Amino acid sequence: MTGPLRRQPRMHLALDVKVQGPGVDCNATSVEVSGGGMSLERVDHLSIALPVVLDFTLPSAEPVRLNGVVWWKRDRMVGVRFDPADRNSILVRRYVEGQAAAAATKAH
Repeated sequence: MTGPLRRQPRMHLALDVKVQGPGVDCNATSVEVSGGGMSLERVDHLSIALPVVLDFTLPSAEPVRLNGVVWWKRDRMVGVRFDPADRNSILVRRYVEGQAAAAATKAH
């Protein structure tokens, strides 16, 4: 059986990310990013269901601060799901969708 289909495009993107939450204040590196969340490395000490605040800057130089929750852990990575009510997630979604559209245009 396979997992649920992803609804949003993802892209590989290494960003410096500041992670804060209850008892947590550390730095991570993103691996993949979508409008719905991101995978992070160097923070495998985070617990599933931990609420976090992520601060990072997109390559478009747009600073982003998002609320999220640690959704999964695998190997030395964690996945953070952005809070769907956080309006800043649209900034990430627009960036990723724009990059995907640009890549599709170049492919044709």
